[in-house]
Amino acid sequence: MDGHKYHTIYMDPPWPIRWQHNDVLQIKQLQYQTMPISEIMQLPIDTIAAPNCLLLMWTTNEFLPEALGIVRHWKFQYDKLYTWCKNNGMGGHPRNATEHLVIAKRGSPPTLRGHHDRAIFNWAQFPV
Repeated sequence: MDGHKYHTIYMDPPWPIRWQHNDVLQIKQLQYQTMPISEIMQLPIDTIAAPNCLLLMWTTNEFLPEALGIVRHWKFQYDKLYTWCKNNGMGGHPRNATEHLVIAKRGSPPTLRGHHDRAIFNWAQFPV
């Protein structure tokens, strides 16, 4: 590490997803290596995060509790949760077709405020 501190950290950790085998469904394997939760927790986020830092971290439904624990472990304060509602998903009833963006803060990171706030939508539905 070069000692640079980041004010925004955007990440999509390689959660240890395990697909359950199903002879009926054709399951596509992940195209990347995953990491155990313990290794994700050991990522040097504390080393690279500025005192006033915004953390945006993607997680799946399965790993949401762990993601919130990792946020605390890295000394960030949970702020918001955005949910991406996908038009597909895997198995189960109901189908698991969402992912989440955990937003957390350390200190007082700057926020984007101004006359554009009213133009930001909290929900968008697109035709399938």
